[in-house]
Amino acid sequence: MLYPAWAALSTDEQFAFAARGTGPQHGGLGHALSHIRAARTAAGQSHSHPTLSKAWKAIDSKPANPAGFVECLEDYIGMACNVDALRESIDRAQHAIRLAQCHPAYAKPAKPTPAKVATPRPLDQGGGMAPVARPPLVSTRVHRRSIEAVTEPGPFRPCPELVRILAPALEPCRHFAGACRGIARWDPVRGHVPRGFTGAFGNLGDIELVLVVAEPFSFHALETSDQFCVNFRRILKHCWPDLSLYEQMRRTWKAESYLCSAPRESGRVPRQSWSVCGHDYLARQLSLLADRAIVVCGGKARDRVGALGFTQFFSVPAIAPPEGNKPHARAAHRKIPEYVAKCNAKRVRH
Repeated sequence: MLYPAWAALSTDEQFAFAARGTGPQHGGLGHALSHIRAARTAAGQSHSHPTLSKAWKAIDSKPANPAGFVECLEDYIGMACNVDALRESIDRAQHAIRLAQCHPAYAKPAKPTPAKVATPRPLDQGGGMAPVARPPLVSTRVHRRSIEAVTEPGPFRPCPELVRILAPALEPCRHFAGACRGIARWDPVRGHVPRGFTGAFGNLGDIELVLVVAEPFSFHALETSDQFCVNFRRILKHCWPDLSLYEQMRRTWKAESYLCSAPRESGRVPRQSWSVCGHDYLARQLSLLADRAIVVCGGKARDRVGALGFTQFFSVPAIAPPEGNKPHARAAHRKIPEYVAKCNAKRVRH
């Protein structure tokens, strides 16, 4: 969504750019405004919107006037009559506002927006470091799909109850500046964002099976011939042999025991990182779906779920190869439909 040169910058580099500036006057803020104008043009709208012209003047008339820049952009957002057509442009305007508010010359705007004060939550481990609020970079297909999965109505959006739990992970997650600093990777340009959760395409009541895995895979990846995906689809076929993949996933919620990329693919993730991730996201999902068939796949996922205090689940070997390809793993996976039926019957009785 952002131009390649801008998207290639890390979040820290974008903030440094906005604060430092590269031209004699406007620097990074002018660059951000250029993106907004381009987004308007792409939406079929005139780029000569009066408040955008004012925003140009607000940063061009003085060495730095980020407060005036913010005021004009807030007016622009408020005057947008066709929100759908200008969604990308509005998103960029909001992103530019956050950049401007980090500028050294930024003063309190004429129309202040009350800041949300985060209430500290108890953490199993790794708490204590105050998070730094930073905007996400929606710049890759992987990140767009993750964002759309929890924000945009559509056939692949989970039910609202799960959306509310997972949405904060994409703001981005507060732990990137805390317990997960230097461990989890926030690199949207390369696809490293919280991801992998998928399914529950209908209502909360439609969910019968919760599969907790260790490695992030999306619904779209399940359509590939990757061996993990082949094994995963085999489990769904055991449970609902006559349904399409989409209908199978309507009844399934695939949860991640850790939402981010490990420092090394399939490698060890320090406890301090997976603990806070599980506390904020996985525990809330499992509590919401505690009366469904919860199946935990693999040793890493089993240990993480157990550390959260959950005991009512069916543990099976990992789905991913090489473990998932072994005869004992496939035999265990064939028992999952029986566990689903048992949990369904118990739920109906209650």
